Amino acid sequence: MNRESLRRSCRITAALGLSAGACASGGCQLLGFIAYTVQESTPKKVAGQYDGLPGQNFTVVVRADRAILADFPGAADLISINVNELLSANLPEPKGTGETTGYIPPSRQLQWLANHPRWRAMMPAELGEELQVSRLVVIDIFSLQLHDAGNRFIWKGEAAGTVRVFAIDSALPNDAVFETQVRVGFPPGEGHTAADYTAAQVQGALIERFARRAAWLMYDHEEPRDLDF
Repeated sequence: MNRESLRRSCRITAALGLSAGACASGGCQLLGFIAYTVQESTPKKVAGQYDGLPGQNFTVVVRADRAILADFPGAADLISINVNELLSANLPEPKGTGETTGYIPPSRQLQWLANHPRWRAMMPAELGEELQVSRLVVIDIFSLQLHDAGNRFIWKGEAAGTVRVFAIDSALPNDAVFETQVRVGFPPGEGHTAADYTAAQVQGALIERFARRAAWLMYDHEEPRDLDF
């Protein structure tokens, strides 16, 4: 055995000795706890549920009924802006096609929608053609609340909606090629009052959480293992 092999053998023997000593003194439990803690603090990889946006021109529009729009003015626009920007920043470019993914900047889209108030009544094919996109993501918010009915003193926020994707360049542009629901809550736990959060904080957290959940549907991403929404 040469000197280098001898030194390597000694290092391995010493390491095994230290491990055995640690286990004998209860250190194996500590090592196991450390490994568990590291794993729990490492984000988990989650695959997107719909992968048809890369290489397409797309945009995201958000609709809600008049009652929600009256109670939460601007919330639909904020969700639209957040989802659009998350997708534009995180969608992978298609490989080997030479194509790029394009989207309408939120400021330009919101201006167009404001100038065409009948857009909410348009069929997906018509709206997609007007916006000049090949993929149209439509989010319909059916629940947005900060507390349960009849209890305005305890925060129990919820945002929920249906996310649909339409392939405008397909033979059936008015039929969704992807559809699912998203529901988030805030704050975590029970019994939170105005002493813990303001109404603006609860609403802002719901919008941010819902937008993230909706955008995550469209691309592979990482999520904290202790994610509570």
